[in-house]
Amino acid sequence: MLGPVGKAHRDEIERLGMQWITMCCGFWYDYSLAGGEARFGFDFDKRSLTLYDDGNTKNSTSTLAQVGRAVAKVLSLKELPEDESDKSLTLSGFLHKGVYIKSFVVSQKDMFESVKRVTGTTDADWTVTHEATKKRYEDGLGQVRSGNMAGFSKMLYARAFYPGWDDMVKDLQSRVERMAS
Repeated sequence: MLGPVGKAHRDEIERLGMQWITMCCGFWYDYSLAGGEARFGFDFDKRSLTLYDDGNTKNSTSTLAQVGRAVAKVLSLKELPEDESDKSLTLSGFLHKGVYIKSFVVSQKDMFESVKRVTGTTDADWTVTHEATKKRYEDGLGQVRSGNMAGFSKMLYARAFYPGWDDMVKDLQSRVERMAS
């Protein structure tokens, strides 16, 4: 979980004398691609796509299978090093930290090319529209504020495709890695 709520949960886990490991990944690709127009912009039933801005902003994403493999791999590690000279990965090395998972980095246009290849369709088979990410975000926020939680997905996904967002995420990730080393 993200932000103050996630921190509160982790703090409570520690207060209870327990340990945690956070699995950090971008949107689940398979879940998001098939999840409707409010996520990656695809409506497969209507063969329509809403591109955020120009559709070229890249986003880090992970497949459910990749996340599952990562969880299984981390949990299958031995718990502790054999001795001080053992530098192998251990479960204890991940305690109270995040494990970062990334299957690939992709734009909506990259996804669209893949979808057309897999479905045997062309641009002519699809209705493609464009929407400014900031407007889409604000529309989703307005829906949430009026009690329509369907706007949350729209807001969340639009924010992740803001131009320059991927650069900010890379910068944040490098700062986290520097702090951890």
